[in-house]
Parts: sequence; C-alpha cells; structure tokens
Amino acid sequence: MQKKLWLKRIVLFLIAAIIAALVGGFFLLKNLVGDMWSLAPYANELLGFSGEKNYLIIFQNNNELRPTGGFISAYGLLRLNKGSYKLKFADSYKLESVENLSPAPQPFIKLLKDDPNFKGWYFRDGNFNVDFPTSAKDLEKLYNEQSGNPATSFDGVFAVNSELLEDLVSIYNIEINNKKLDKQNLFALLEHEVKNIDTHNTEMLTNRKNILGELADKLINKIFKSISKYDDFFEIINTGLSEKKILLFFKNPEIQKIAEENAWSGSFSVSNYQNFIYTNIANIGGRKADRYVIKTHKYFVSFDENGLGKVKYTINLEHLGTKNLNSDIYKAYLRTFIPENEMFEDYIKIAPGEQKALTFEYLLPKDTTMENFVLDIVKQPGTKDFWQISIQLPADNSFRSEELDVRENLALWSGYLTKDKHFDFNYFKDAFPPLVLWQKFIGQNKIEIAFGEAVNEKFALNPENYKIEDLNYINNQTDEIKVKSVKIDDMKVILETEGISEANEERYSLILKNIEDKYQNKTSPDPLKLTVVQRF
Repeated sequence: MQKKLWLKRIVLFLIAAIIAALVGGFFLLKNLVGDMWSLAPYANELLGFSGEKNYLIIFQNNNELRPTGGFISAYGLLRLNKGSYKLKFADSYKLESVENLSPAPQPFIKLLKDDPNFKGWYFRDGNFNVDFPTSAKDLEKLYNEQSGNPATSFDGVFAVNSELLEDLVSIYNIEINNKKLDKQNLFALLEHEVKNIDTHNTEMLTNRKNILGELADKLINKIFKSISKYDDFFEIINTGLSEKKILLFFKNPEIQKIAEENAWSGSFSVSNYQNFIYTNIANIGGRKADRYVIKTHKYFVSFDENGLGKVKYTINLEHLGTKNLNSDIYKAYLRTFIPENEMFEDYIKIAPGEQKALTFEYLLPKDTTMENFVLDIVKQPGTKDFWQISIQLPADNSFRSEELDVRENLALWSGYLTKDKHFDFNYFKDAFPPLVLWQKFIGQNKIEIAFGEAVNEKFALNPENYKIEDLNYINNQTDEIKVKSVKIDDMKVILETEGISEANEERYSLILKNIEDKYQNKTSPDPLKLTVVQRF
C-alpha cells in the first residue's frame, strides 16, 4: 500500500509539473521504476504535501546557445500545494524594464557594447555560469531584482531546452493557429510568434499572445488523455535527463545530491575529473545561428617514452546559414576547460558561409600517464556535436578499451556527443624486443643503425656493446675495426669507427649486445648479429 501511495503521488506530481518540463524545464524522475524510488522519501516535500513549494522554470532555446543550454526565452512559476498546482508562464523580456541592473559578465559587455538596448545583466542572460546550480542561484537573484518581488524564494530552479519540446510534439497531435506541430515546423512557428513584435515596446510585450501558454494548455490536455503514449513520453523524458535537455536544481541538499548522482543537475566542477575536456559556448548577439553552425571537435593525445601526454585539441565552426531573421554573424564567447583549473578562451565572429578553427595545445598533468590514463568528454547542454578522439602511445605499447577502436598503439573513437562520455583503458606495457629497421654505412667509418623505437641510452651509448668484424667478401685484407664513439639521433644509433679501409661492397659482421628499449626489452637474440655492406 505504501508503494502504491508513493506511485500515486508521483504520477500526480508528474502530470501537474510535466508542462513545466515541456515548456519551461521541470521533470523529476527518470522513470516509474528504479531511480524514482531514491526520491520516494522526499515525495511529500517535493509535491507540496508538507508545505507549499515554489519553483522557477526556465525555457532555454538551444538554437541560441548559452552555457547551460540556450537563451532564456520564457520563464514559468510553478506552485505545488498538497498535490494541486498553479503554473504561469511569461516572456523573459517582460523582466527588461528595470533601472540599475547588475553589471553583466564581461563577455556580454565586450560583444554587446554597440547595442543601444544593452543596459546590464538581464534575467534572460542569467544562465552564464557553466555550473547549472550556480546559474540557478544567479537566476533567482536576478529574478528578485527585476520582477518587483524582491523577497521571492524558490525551492528549486529547473531548465528545459527547446529540443525536448520538439521531441514531445512529435508524439502528440497538437495544432496551433490551425497548423499541426512537428519537429520540422516548431522552430519556425515559435520564432514567427516571437519575432512578430517590437521586443522593446512595453505595451506590445504586455499584450502579446503567450504561445507557450497555449501550447502548455494543449499539452496538458493531451497528456491526461493519451495514456497509450506514456511509454513514448517517459522514454523522451528519460533521454532528456541523460542528454542534459532537462536540468534540475534543488535547494534541499539531500535531494540535490540525488540529482547530482544521477547526472540530472548540470553541475560542473574540475575536481570531479582526473582528466577531461569541456568546451562551452555562449552565443551573444548571434541570433539563432547555432541552428546553422556545425561544430566539429578533434582531440588528439600522444604519449612520449616517459609516459607523459601532450594534447592537441581543435574545434572547427562552420556557419552554413544565410543572413536572415534567425541567422546573422555568429558572435560567441568560447571557453575550453582542461585539468588543473586551466582554461582557454576566445571570442568568435563568423559570417554566414565562413568557418573558423581554434587549436589549443597543452601538456597533461604529470600524474596522468599512459598507465593510468582516463578521459571524460563533458557535453554542453543544448549541443550534439561531432567528436573525433585519437590516442597514440609509443610504438609497441597498447591498451584495451570497450569504447575505442584499438589499432596497436593507436586508439580511435568518433561520433556525436549526446551525453557526457567516459573512456577507460587497460594499458599494456611494451613486451616486444626492439627491432632493427636497417643498418648502413653513411661514411667510410660511420655506420647508422635505425631502430623501430627509442632505445635505452644507458646501454646504447656504450661503445663496448658493439663489435664489427671484416668478412673479407671483396678481398683478403682483414680490417681491425674499433668503435670510437656512439651518438643517438632520435631512434637511430650512429657508430663512429676507425680501421675500416675503402672497399666498396665489402661485408662486415655487426654484433650488438645488451641493447634494450625503454621498457627493458632486449634485442632478440642477444647478442644480435647483423650484416652491414660498405655502400655509400
């Protein structure tokens, strides 16, 4: 009976709050079994049975990318009290006419300095911190400053991206203005309603028809009546949570902990990763151009013989749009976060039809070697970018990975990043003896030996580990040969000798002993006997 009671309350909560998820950003549970029961002890509190609860909901348009998912085009206020709910949506521009705004973050000032309508940090720009819990607190502060209700306190802040709304209209038969909504026309219809107004005319803003409110009413009705579609509905919601289309922040630390453990919170902290990369973009003044800007990421890490790694990361942005109502010069602020609290940043301007590539190179921390290497690629909410991952070890080293295509000392992965991705590796130390690729004269008393990998200098530089004998192939004159000195040039050993007389095509026996690679694998056999021909 207790489990049924919880389920009844949860379903009631879902129905009451789901439109906030659809058009403003709130959905609590992954599914009706499993993860849901971790929240069951808090259902009374969440549903307002133990006291009224108020939530701030933001609707993020990921076609205009912002750090936590997209530009805030609308917001909602959700009140829950003993299972009943009250939900009200408003346009984000209705919080614009405020004097003495807080100073905006520097990138807004830099990119919008020539915009006469830019006055400061508006609520609609409040999701600037890449850590959603921090942005949620900023949004509550900005709402209190700009709404005229300075004492407002929210029990949680929730966000949903427009891509989730596109997923949902694909399963429900909904019409607005006599037009059936689907994934293909939703963006155009919503943008037409939003753009068909002077956003700086207070009277027009006040009287503008709230298309999100109308859509919310129709979706609520469909959800109540479409029980047969619950499987599809919950699949979309579950996917939305795992792919950061929905973000949740709770002030109750115990509930927030559950959200973070299930990766619902959109939280980001460098301390949570051993090795990672996270690129985050804020489109500031570029309209809805992210719908047309294709982003491709290449992450290449190579390890040297000492196990230390160097990363070369490139992001290419190609603007395939044209200059129109939704697409203009792409102006954005880019941040790439890497280990040890380091960050690369850049300001981007890309005209339609052009592209730009940014490349950053850096060394991995010394405590991240090829023997303990892991990698986390952190996805920015609102994106679905293409990534290419390449990991290169020294020759004859290898590893195993379920996620990557391993080709000896090279591992590859490519695909669209729909959620955070973690790569584990099982490192295999080089167990192969060093191979000699060639041996040749490069001077009358100079012989070059090329190996397939770097060799241990301690032994390779010792002249006593080499012996050269004349085989008298051309004549019967036997040279008495001595190795005077040894030099190393990358993976080549250069022997300086004395005693070799000029005799084209003469053969010599070249004997190597105690020569090993960096991993203490000696040549096979040891000593190794080779033939070198006087030919240069």
